[in-house]
Amino acid sequence: MPALQQGDAVGDAKKVLFKYKFPETYNPVYANGAHGGITPQGELCLNFFLERQPVPNKETYGFSDDGRVTAKPIEFEPVDKADAVFVRYVSTGVVMSMDTARRLMALIQRQLAVFDELNTPATPSGEPPNAET
Repeated sequence: MPALQQGDAVGDAKKVLFKYKFPETYNPVYANGAHGGITPQGELCLNFFLERQPVPNKETYGFSDDGRVTAKPIEFEPVDKADAVFVRYVSTGVVMSMDTARRLMALIQRQLAVFDELNTPATPSGEPPNAET
């Protein structure tokens, strides 16, 4: 059976309703990057991560002469020897067909267009500025 397309009727129905179900544990997470590629089965795999500086396992602070805790730790673990160390915490991933990936890409492009339209400064006449000027 071919996939339903927008506007297709099912029997005598003229429209279809989709209801969304969320588990009680549903909790969107922030991501500022992704890593992925094509799986051996020809699907797209995306793993979303949050890139940040590492948090030490423990820190030891000293006391200043006036009894206050010092501003900087006197030692901490682990001690990384690299000049710049960052952690990419992978919180979730998705695997999808290429058809779904194309639909997701179209959704993202539409949302970016809406965002760009809402964030384009208007000229005094109220019209968006001409990109060629």
